[in-house]
Amino acid sequence: MTLLGRIVTQIRADGPLPFERFMEISLYDSEGFFGGETLRSEKAGDFLTSPEVSPLFGEILAIYVEREHERIGEPFQVVEVGAGSGSLLRPLLDTVDADALAVEASPAARRVLRAFLPDDHVLTDLPDSIRGVVIANELIDNLPMAIAQLVDG
Repeated sequence: MTLLGRIVTQIRADGPLPFERFMEISLYDSEGFFGGETLRSEKAGDFLTSPEVSPLFGEILAIYVEREHERIGEPFQVVEVGAGSGSLLRPLLDTVDADALAVEASPAARRVLRAFLPDDHVLTDLPDSIRGVVIANELIDNLPMAIAQLVDG
């Protein structure tokens, strides 16, 4: 059954689908926008973010990350959440000597990230603890969330 068919079946069985659940399925289901094997954030893909256009964003961010590394000391991690193709993390790591982790929901993006990070540094969830810097560029707009909440009537 197609993704659309599964959504329709779920609505028929359970009634209206909350927006955040619809967004989650549409984006991250195995047939969803980010759930398949197509890398979306590249020139041949569906969109580009500023790190895909130029490595300068990652190089500039590396200055801040390096200062935080000096301030915090060791151990130190750089964790990019929603790392996509790694176009922000890669130029940053060319400057900063740090343990890097990438958190990414998309199977296609995780495959690309594994080309320059060890397999165990490409995650689907945040680690339990982080000592360092967390980067989350272009993440909020891809999180399934309620668009409104009624509290106390």
